[in-house]
Amino acid sequence: MHIRQPILFVALLSLGGCTLADLDPGHAEAVQSCAGTDASVSAESRIDSCSALLRAGKESPGTLAIILTSRGTAYASLGGYDRAIQDFDRALKAKPDTVVALLNRGNAYLARANMTARSRTTIG
Repeated sequence: MHIRQPILFVALLSLGGCTLADLDPGHAEAVQSCAGTDASVSAESRIDSCSALLRAGKESPGTLAIILTSRGTAYASLGGYDRAIQDFDRALKAKPDTVVALLNRGNAYLARANMTARSRTTIG
């Protein structure tokens, strides 16, 4: 099950109208890593970066939804469907029209159900 990641880096930069140059270096690095635009960044690093942004607590509801969706997508890519669903739920609570979170939550539910069904199947 492929979880979609059409998160736009520009959307994460909508932090009150500032640009990447306006952010302190640590925050800018976390935004880049959380956005998942660099294929060399592992899912674990994306989770850490998104979590750091969430701990800072400075994001608007729209940006919060994007960060949670990105972190949820990273959890799902590692098979952490329950945690992913929690993040997608929080993203939708922050901004109910976050379509990517809604789609990815459905995909995560489906992937979790498939994983459960496979674990119940015995061979032989």
